[in-house]
Amino acid sequence: MLTVAVLLAALNIDGLRRWYSDHYGGTSSSAGPVPTLAPETAKPTSAPPTAPDDTPTVDHPWKGSPAEGWPTGAEAFVLPDAKAIGVFSADEVAAQLQSVKAYLTAADLDPRVIAGARPDAALAMLDHEERASAVAALDHPGKDTDPTNWFPRFDPREAALVGGTVKVQGRMSIEGDGDGGVLVHTDFTFVYPLQPGPDAEKLASTRRTQGATPPGTAQGGTAKPVGLLAGPASPVVPAADNTGDTMTARTIVRKVDDFRFYDPKRYKVDAKKLVFAKTQSDVGNSACDIYDGFLHPRFQQFADHDPAPTGPTSDPYDRSKDIAPDGQCGTVSRS
Repeated sequence: MLTVAVLLAALNIDGLRRWYSDHYGGTSSSAGPVPTLAPETAKPTSAPPTAPDDTPTVDHPWKGSPAEGWPTGAEAFVLPDAKAIGVFSADEVAAQLQSVKAYLTAADLDPRVIAGARPDAALAMLDHEERASAVAALDHPGKDTDPTNWFPRFDPREAALVGGTVKVQGRMSIEGDGDGGVLVHTDFTFVYPLQPGPDAEKLASTRRTQGATPPGTAQGGTAKPVGLLAGPASPVVPAADNTGDTMTARTIVRKVDDFRFYDPKRYKVDAKKLVFAKTQSDVGNSACDIYDGFLHPRFQQFADHDPAPTGPTSDPYDRSKDIAPDGQCGTVSRS
């Protein structure tokens, strides 16, 4: 009987692989483990290779994504070697780099913020003018005051983070600002695995009725002054079991920010707080033209209720290109 079983398996390798994938996720061990990629040290020259096309699930949220081998969370925030720049010593620059890392962690990786909570820890790290602008805008979101440029957040009625893990890839660098200060450049892509919230299907249907630009699109972001970045103060709704649905989706957010540390003897700033010199963002798999302070992913299982994506196609994983300055919406080639 064992010989017959082995012979049948040998004659049906493809079926055996499908059985393995269905029961254990991914491909069989013959495909080998997904290679782990280190954080970037320079701008890549091309997009990451295409991963096998597979439906992500709650148990395997990274199926079909090149981000599967990316660093997890703050592991991607590798700090450059600190050195004396302008009026700041090497130790002071090292502290500045650490403060930028802490801000990125609080703004982009905190599960509570991702679930729609107010980003109090991140706000506390900002200089007084930035903080005042962000707090005021958090209460009055709009087209020119979109908080998701700063804080990737999801309405938990619509989407919930799977497993508490975010994949991140990117790099950080430093230079002088030409005025005795320091510029810290950051360029990171965050990939959020999501499962539908309790009202995901209803909200997708509402978007179709109201004629909003569909999810599944890519949003380009023009550099915006800090005063134009904002978001609402919305209560966090606990995520609920979506009637056994295991299919998930991913939203990809790329953020390119310049943090500036001014010479405190020449400018009225708190040297230990953060000031933005420039900020840009680009989002894949989120509806355009909705300015309620949240990102709105498209779930394939509710595609019949959601208008189909339209517009030019772009790859949200391609970090070899700069963020498009026109903010045009379009279709993502993968998510």
